[in-house]
Parts: sequence; C-alpha cells; structure tokens
Amino acid sequence: MSEPLVHIQDFRMVFGDTTVIEDLSFDVVAGETFGFLGSNGSGKTTTLRALLGIYQPTAGTLHIGGKVFEPADGDGWGTCRRSGGCTRRSRCSRR
Repeated sequence: MSEPLVHIQDFRMVFGDTTVIEDLSFDVVAGETFGFLGSNGSGKTTTLRALLGIYQPTAGTLHIGGKVFEPADGDGWGTCRRSGGCTRRSRCSRR
C-alpha cells in the first residue's frame, strides 16, 4: 500500500469545556473515495476546517502529502470563502 495522501492520528478538538472530537485517526490513499458520515454535531465540519487550517487541533497530527501540516506556516495552503457566488471582486486569502 502506498503512503496516504491524508493521515490523521489521534486528532482531538476542544472548544472551551466541550470536547468536539476525540481520538480520531484515519488515512486517505490516492484514488480512494472518502466521505464523512455522521449526525449533526458529530465533528464532520470541524475535521474539514482543521484540514483546511481554519482550526488548530487541540491534539494529534495531520499529515497531508507526506508532510506534517502546520496551519501557522502558510506554506502553500489557503482558503477561499464565498457566499452567494463569485464576482470579479472575489478574493482568495491565505490562512
């Protein structure tokens, strides 16, 4: 099996006194179809936001493309937010 494109190990997210995600681990390999299923409030969006660098995990590691993902380094990672569609003035900003 090849090295995973995304590797999450012992991922944990805590907001205040609330633990939202605890001890989540998974791999996504090239060519694999992957999705998140779960009830409301189960941490799907929080996990994706951590992968995008919007949230910093409380604990655990995120590896993307074989390297440890550190949202603070801004090394080639960014997000583009939009609502209601794109216009000529839409901008992408680095996170």
